[in-house]
Amino acid sequence: MVVSSSTEQLFTPLKVGDITLGHRVVMAPLTRTRANDAHVHQQIATEYYGQRASPGTLLISEATFIRDEAGGIRNVPGIWSDHQIAAWKQVTDAVHQKGGFIFLQLWALGRAADPKIMAEKGFSVISSGNVPIEEGRVAPTPLTKDEILQYVEWYAQAAKNAVHEAGFDGVEIHGANGYLIDQFLQTNSNNRTDEFGGSIENRARFVLLVAKAVTDVIGQEKTGIRFSPHGHFQGMRMSDELMEEQFTYVIKALREAFPTFAYMHLTEPRVTGGADAKPEHVSGTIDFARRAWGDVEGSPFLAAGGYTRETAIETAEKYGGAIVFGRDFIANPDLPLRLKYDVPLNKYDRSTFYTKGPKGIDVGTGSARAAIVSQTGEIVASSAHETKLWRNPSNPAIFEQSTSDTWAQITSCVRKALEDAKISPEQIKGIGFDATCSLAVTDLDGKPISISEQDRFGEPGERDIILWSDHRAEKEANEINQSSSEVLQFVGGVMSLEMEIPKILWLKRHLSEEQFAKCLFFDLPDYLTYRATGSQVRSNCSLVCKTSFVPPGVTELSMGFDPDFLNIIGMPDLARDTKRIGGGGVVLTAGLPVGSGLSNQSAQELGLLEGTPVGSAVIDAYAGWIGTVAARYKTGSTTVGKGLSDHPSIQESTKRLAAVAGTSTCHLAQSKNGIFVPGVWGPYKDAVFPGWWMNEGGQSATGQLIDFVIKNHPAYPELKVLSSESKESIHDILEAKLEELRQVTSAAGGTLETFTGLTKDVHMYPDFHGNRSPLADSKMRGSISGLSLDNSIIDLALKFNVTLEAIALQTRHILDEMNGKGHDIDSIYMSGKYFGAYISEVPSDAYKQTANPGSQAHNKPLMQLIADVCRVPVILPHSPSAAVVVGAAMLGRFAAEVSETHGKPDKAEIFCDQKTAANVGMAERERLWEIMVEMTQPGTRVEPAASLRDERLLQAKYKIFRESIEIQRRWRKEMEDAAKNN
Repeated sequence: MVVSSSTEQLFTPLKVGDITLGHRVVMAPLTRTRANDAHVHQQIATEYYGQRASPGTLLISEATFIRDEAGGIRNVPGIWSDHQIAAWKQVTDAVHQKGGFIFLQLWALGRAADPKIMAEKGFSVISSGNVPIEEGRVAPTPLTKDEILQYVEWYAQAAKNAVHEAGFDGVEIHGANGYLIDQFLQTNSNNRTDEFGGSIENRARFVLLVAKAVTDVIGQEKTGIRFSPHGHFQGMRMSDELMEEQFTYVIKALREAFPTFAYMHLTEPRVTGGADAKPEHVSGTIDFARRAWGDVEGSPFLAAGGYTRETAIETAEKYGGAIVFGRDFIANPDLPLRLKYDVPLNKYDRSTFYTKGPKGIDVGTGSARAAIVSQTGEIVASSAHETKLWRNPSNPAIFEQSTSDTWAQITSCVRKALEDAKISPEQIKGIGFDATCSLAVTDLDGKPISISEQDRFGEPGERDIILWSDHRAEKEANEINQSSSEVLQFVGGVMSLEMEIPKILWLKRHLSEEQFAKCLFFDLPDYLTYRATGSQVRSNCSLVCKTSFVPPGVTELSMGFDPDFLNIIGMPDLARDTKRIGGGGVVLTAGLPVGSGLSNQSAQELGLLEGTPVGSAVIDAYAGWIGTVAARYKTGSTTVGKGLSDHPSIQESTKRLAAVAGTSTCHLAQSKNGIFVPGVWGPYKDAVFPGWWMNEGGQSATGQLIDFVIKNHPAYPELKVLSSESKESIHDILEAKLEELRQVTSAAGGTLETFTGLTKDVHMYPDFHGNRSPLADSKMRGSISGLSLDNSIIDLALKFNVTLEAIALQTRHILDEMNGKGHDIDSIYMSGKYFGAYISEVPSDAYKQTANPGSQAHNKPLMQLIADVCRVPVILPHSPSAAVVVGAAMLGRFAAEVSETHGKPDKAEIFCDQKTAANVGMAERERLWEIMVEMTQPGTRVEPAASLRDERLLQAKYKIFRESIEIQRRWRKEMEDAAKNN
């Protein structure tokens, strides 16, 4: 790949104030309106800016309110409160971690503010004068001199907050697009006759005061400014002669007063506001501004507005300075590299620019998916929609979602899948749900109750889900684990803070007694069936696995919820009344029909028929187990079942470990009798099949760890360019780089080298987010041994390989512990998310099978590594990414069949008592297994294939892996002891 010499100027370093950029492509300030109602940025902003950061790249943030009084648009970030500053600090940390730079744009709206919003807050719409922004709009109130000076102070404080507290590299004063500073500069809005109006010098006085105040607190080198002299946006644009005279004066005045100013930033005449200007409005150039600013090293001229690669190269060659890109940066986070190597750009979608939630090019943090599945397990149609996620910028342990939003996305997905499949609602025979093991909280009528301390805590509100990964209840989990209750023997000896009881205890301690008494608590899968049917019938899967429910008969004393346990941990009110957590009613095993099927309201929302059977839900990992573990696999034989392994029985499930891989990985195994494995959740009785037990191990970060290692390596930008040019996945490219290195190393050494041999001296311990199993130690952290001063793409490929090794080694650790305590697992079934619908008699030409090529279960080197390290075969499903949603659809089919067999003539609720539910569950459990076999499409078997040398290397690595656990724990204790006060 050769870079044309004509791009050299655009991609040469540029000094901007006290920083030096690696090139001259700058990201423009781009308003996205994604902050919350308190003007605090959410996690999506950290991801958004982090995606666009790269070594040596300058990002200018979206316009940010200097004060609430200076605002007047909803969901724009601010920089005056502690929460806002903390949120921006996460953004700047993300940018700096990538080697980038970021300036904050300081914003005051003036007469552009929404009068209704200002009135709600008790503020007036203000400006330099009393000229309305357009005919029919409210006339603004002119600022008094004292108020003008107050704004000057606010600008200075905002700059101080940005640079000294939030970690920005500098600030850009927003003097463009018809906002407050622009309103002082132009006669279209400034009709004052005092020292702030009437003449060119007076109209420039406000911006010069602001610039002085800002530079006084953060320095000239950290201060830039933006103007748009040609723009007609928001009623601006003086005559050409007066415009050039006004802006020439102010630009020269700034240059004279602040010779080491970071930069001067102007927009071209061809744009106005955030859009292309009308052809009749395009006239003149910004050359007069370039001349006024001059050419001073370290204080360049930045030009923005409708640039292409060709015009950017041409302008940089002719004038120097930097070129600022806006819209293309939204659709192309790696824009500098695309421009440098002339890689085609993604087209931007303006409809996504001003949205609160992620869409389009932004990386989502959660989704709902609906799939319509045939009776043979083929996906006929599917649809996925992203769901909202809120983070607390001052507390990284917080993850929050919304049942209202989740349900809305599910309904959209179902309708879209129906539309794509071109089938009628009558053909949907049953519905199954799965979801993450997150805590949903409602009032006694099922209305959302906010669990967020940032948003109406304890009152009706949108954020009513504490996500499974939320770690706010660490203290409560530790206290629960000191109780020595018998309950702990059914969660692997240690109750995880990811389970529901610690979260409920946290809420008990932080809500008022009155608020807590009005709450119902659901594991999210159970909430979804409640929302769909109106029935509060709960699932064994959610209650047993996540809510400390021990089914009656498991021990001599077990009766479901243990009141002694609830009393000991401090929830006597729930001990007296367990209905609010799912006690006292009917509890169903997986797939048994809930209530009377879809309620009238839910049926209308989903576009389905009232009464459609809804199966008792499961946690998403268990849906993955259901959709995977009954698979047959290709044997190469042509005599038995068309080359497939034998039809498996439910007894064979005990030898199959299902690894459900995603952001994290869950490892599930079924057994006929309960097996206690320290550090592995369970044993859980009746979690899926009545009379059978489940154990659940897990790795807290697997897919997330792979992404983290790749995306935080200095060579990642180069990898993205290679992927874009070759149309190959980044994993395939890294594998190819490893193969190149393997061949070179083999030729040099005269012996055949392997990937394992390439990384034999590099060791990783993978618990970057704590250990779920088998240590159950949330304090464990990751480590890498064997680093060198290499930041090439070859080094990234080696890091990628050693990450896969670490994941495989930890999988063996979990497998060894489970087999060592009584399991007899001899194979691993991989897969690797919300709603499934089962249909029958769909035309074969409607079948559409989808798969995610980025899934861990599609990562062939990792699958082979797991087989080699664990020394057992790995079975890859037909469609790894579909296993979870197909598992949910299996529950829908089971619910439909049970309803047909055991349903009542009036379609009333089938299970009004626990005895009936238990009897039907036992009678039909073999049918559920047969449905799993019928609907699980054949997989591929990967046999262990390590050479003798690699076997020795992997065994040595496993020994080092186990030793690193003991070393880390010993070091931790030594440091804790050293830190103790005498």
